[in-house]
Amino acid sequence: MNTQNSMSMMPIPTQSQMNGMSQQTGTQSTRTSEIRIEVVTASRIPEIFKIQQDFLSNKRTCCIIPLSLQVSESDFTKRYTKDPASMQVAAVAVDVTNNEALGFVQLYFHGMYCEMHTVKPGEAYVDSIAVLPQARGKGVGTKLMAWCEEIARAKGADRLSLGVIRGNPAIGLYEKLGYAQKQDDTPCDTVCTAAFVCCFFGCPYGIRNPTWGAMDMVKPLPK
Repeated sequence: MNTQNSMSMMPIPTQSQMNGMSQQTGTQSTRTSEIRIEVVTASRIPEIFKIQQDFLSNKRTCCIIPLSLQVSESDFTKRYTKDPASMQVAAVAVDVTNNEALGFVQLYFHGMYCEMHTVKPGEAYVDSIAVLPQARGKGVGTKLMAWCEEIARAKGADRLSLGVIRGNPAIGLYEKLGYAQKQDDTPCDTVCTAAFVCCFFGCPYGIRNPTWGAMDMVKPLPK
């Protein structure tokens, strides 16, 4: 069999066919590039509330009452209307194909009110980050964290920090991005934190003795 002649007789695909094949094979790889990060505006608050409600649904006060039932949309909205500056350091990840919000992140800096943390000079604190279940594993969280670092550097912060419940799969992402656990907690701190987490959040990722509870992670931002 003459391979050269056989190959020359094969039909050559048209440009449109080639474009169609490239679009089909490239759908999965380009999906993550179709995400836009934008600063939060009032029109996005209802979507952010729904994302947070989903995030809080598996966290239960005293292991009984879902946290998602303890905050109304009106109360959530008031947080931003009373403190509009907090919207300037919050971002939402948007699917550009349908303009749907897929995730959000809230930053705080020194001098800003933060309910669960006292932000120190030079610190940029990631108060909350959440991604819808159907959007996880597509780079949404990575892009939101990259936005946090960009804003933190622009505002002169020398470190980024966050608190995370032990067992949260996102810990692996944070470690890949350069975050490390703070090592200055005393045994008393560890026990108190574990009791606090169990009381207010339950055990959403299971009891993982002896390291259950929560931990603080930090990423230095060298100049």
